[in-house]
Amino acid sequence: MSNDSKSQAASIKVGVSNYVGSAALGVLAGAAALYTYISQTFEPPTCFDIVMVVAVILLVAAIVFGGLGADNSANAVAAENWSSDSAGPWFNLQALVTLVGLVLVLVAAAIGANSQRREGTVEERVTKLERQVHRLEVQSERGASNVAP
Repeated sequence: MSNDSKSQAASIKVGVSNYVGSAALGVLAGAAALYTYISQTFEPPTCFDIVMVVAVILLVAAIVFGGLGADNSANAVAAENWSSDSAGPWFNLQALVTLVGLVLVLVAAAIGANSQRREGTVEERVTKLERQVHRLEVQSERGASNVAP
């Protein structure tokens, strides 16, 4: 295989790793939003927190593994001795850890969503908003009656 072909192959592998890393970042963002929603709406058990933390750690590790694989590939290309195994186990490990992290986020979501709903969360907010709207209406009416023509 020529050096140009090796360089292109390495570039493709690193590119795929970048996509997997981007997916891991997307799952991290979704996990943060999901954690916030479930924590505020439900009373999840402690295992929800544990599973979510493990998932986040795995997703961050996946990004690091991709970086290690890219570094190994870049070094091998620079030394002109790149082969399909130059990245070592890092790219495969990145893909596996990302998948496990995604599955754990889904497991945590199932645990949290099936836990007991916080009492009055939505009802309290609606009642509070109704009171605020009523106060504003009263203030508006008072203001309008003071400005008589």
